[in-house]
Amino acid sequence: MNSLPDIHEVYAVRYAHHDRPKHENYIGGDPHDTNEPLAYFVWVIKGPHGTFVMDTGFDPAMAAKRGRTIVKPVAEGLRAIDVDAEQVTDVIISHLHYDHSGNHDLFPRARYHLQDREMAYGTGRCMCHAHQRIPFEVDDVVAMVRKVFDGRVVFHDGVDSLVLVEPDETSGEERVYVRSGGALRVARYLGGPWHLARALAVVPRFLRDWAYDGFARIRYRVFGRYESCPIPSPEQRARFID
Repeated sequence: MNSLPDIHEVYAVRYAHHDRPKHENYIGGDPHDTNEPLAYFVWVIKGPHGTFVMDTGFDPAMAAKRGRTIVKPVAEGLRAIDVDAEQVTDVIISHLHYDHSGNHDLFPRARYHLQDREMAYGTGRCMCHAHQRIPFEVDDVVAMVRKVFDGRVVFHDGVDSLVLVEPDETSGEERVYVRSGGALRVARYLGGPWHLARALAVVPRFLRDWAYDGFARIRYRVFGRYESCPIPSPEQRARFID
């Protein structure tokens, strides 16, 4: 089973913590006066094609600035699973928020993989709005721009696949489902005719994935796409914390 090309080990490496009341985690607030702390992770994906680090977290200086607590520096957490940050060759940045794209010099050999639209968002007109800038740090964005000019960034046009992580029904261990496999697993939770899509599981995976990829290429023509940033209402803006 381990020889299959889509079998990977996925590690969640916790590096920081933040205690905060529940209402601070939601734009619309929350009526329950309880604590809902945040845990911060980077991810490591090990598979037959190598080791990938997903997101780079933030460093102690940023933790101090934002009032977060480092529980284990990212480099130390990676070493615990036998990953040397200086030897990592591929880093995936899911988005440019401060807790996902810091530690600028931790991976000196790595190429960084980033979506076109995320770079456009982080460097474009959306950053003219103060409330949109709150989860971003200018030094993180500038560091990524410098990596572009150093030839160390690979841009990608959109998300190539749905990814679903859920416990295996037999072993209880978490499994990752992608492309058509992930879509069919999601269909199990949907009502109406979507529930019937589970029957497609009998179709060979290579055919399902071929159809999935074809639909992915035309999805914007089918469903449309947003070309502007949503602007929160005054009530929602009041929930943002500087």
